[in-house]
Amino acid sequence: LLLSLDGSLRYLPFGALHDGRRYVAQDHALVLFNPAAAAQVARAPSPKWSLTALGATRGEGELQPLPAVALELQRLRSGPLAAAVYQDERFTRGRLLAALEGADPVLHVASHFSFRPGALAESTLLLGDGSRMTMKELRSSGLSLAGIELLTLSACDTALGGGLDHNGAEVESFAAITQRQGAQAVLATLWPVADGSTAEFMALLYGSSSLRQRLPKAEALQRAQQAFIERRVRVPGSDAGEDPAHPFYWAAYVLMGNPR
Repeated sequence: LLLSLDGSLRYLPFGALHDGRRYVAQDHALVLFNPAAAAQVARAPSPKWSLTALGATRGEGELQPLPAVALELQRLRSGPLAAAVYQDERFTRGRLLAALEGADPVLHVASHFSFRPGALAESTLLLGDGSRMTMKELRSSGLSLAGIELLTLSACDTALGGGLDHNGAEVESFAAITQRQGAQAVLATLWPVADGSTAEFMALLYGSSSLRQRLPKAEALQRAQQAFIERRVRVPGSDAGEDPAHPFYWAAYVLMGNPR
């Protein structure tokens, strides 16, 4: 189900809408249409995928450590896709820029993202070496992301935009910026996601029952959401004991762009 949304509707978790019996995500694979990536929607995926994964487990300043990112990366390394993994001090600005323009069609970024409405220069991604990249830097970099078929932004608030800049234009989300620069599909988040459950969700997304079989990306996302809704997962780490069926744990993840 392709959703073409405007205004605040872009930040509504449609998968969590409920008719009194079932969630929308149980019956429909959802994808958000972004005019910036209109030409990407119908492109066929590559016959073989490989993955680059970048992750930061350490905190910085007000940002708390993310211990489950280590588990998230380990499961990607041992997963069905051939993966090159760069954690903490190996996750540098240069490595990120190279991966954004690199040959691997799947790029996974797991870290902290801090969104500041109306301020691209203050909206930042924490890199593994403790430095930060601003969205203003990314947007002005001129990078072509046309080789990326799926960019997974495994961090908080990466699908959120909003606020007006000094020119009176709405500030784009991290996901929208990368789409505008050519990424064919972006998996992003609508709110601050939990560390432990995110590792489990990503393992399901990339696991043998989803992307390995080359299901459409939208269907792979739906299957991961269904596993949470049906309580077929155990949420690890600090989230252990919580109910995985609650929309907080699965409805934040939205796919933008190419659903195939």
